[in-house]
Amino acid sequence: MFGGFLGNPPPPTALSCFDAPAQAPVFTGGFSGVPASSGDSVSLGGIGKQSQVQAFERPEDLVRQAIQRGVLQHLVAAPPQWHSQHAAPSPLQVLIQNTTSSSTEQQTINASPPPPPLPPAPPLHTWEGLRHFFKEFWASPFNRLFTLGALGAFIYIYQGRQQHRWRMAEMQRRIDSNPFLRFWNQLLPPSR
Repeated sequence: MFGGFLGNPPPPTALSCFDAPAQAPVFTGGFSGVPASSGDSVSLGGIGKQSQVQAFERPEDLVRQAIQRGVLQHLVAAPPQWHSQHAAPSPLQVLIQNTTSSSTEQQTINASPPPPPLPPAPPLHTWEGLRHFFKEFWASPFNRLFTLGALGAFIYIYQGRQQHRWRMAEMQRRIDSNPFLRFWNQLLPPSR
């Protein structure tokens, strides 16, 4: 009545290629029929009933079953190592020994006091002070740039003013040398 786990297996029936087997066969170690190792048995669904199913199976199913047999044979032959690798490691005992200590050491070194600062130099006389001032002033690049720029601007403005004076003097000389312009200048004096 109860087959499988609780009692004797049910009688074998004819299977088609789409039916699942009713009982899991025992793997006998490849095509030779010799068990892979003593005491080991691995179940493959439907492989033990080759004589009944071979007439209905396709070549792809046969290749798949051969691969499954080879993998299971390899797994049965290898010792189970994954249990020891994935097992939780035993707790590690850590021993902490804390100690505190402090020490103070003071050393007093009597060093000689620093020398007193030098007194300021006496003021220089007029020419010496002026020469010293210009020497320090000219030592700075910014001061040199400013001085040369100011001197160039002064010369540019002075040259422009002198050129304007020369043009006005030349115009007045031309007016005085031309009789028509002199007469017109006397009738209508220039507005200034």
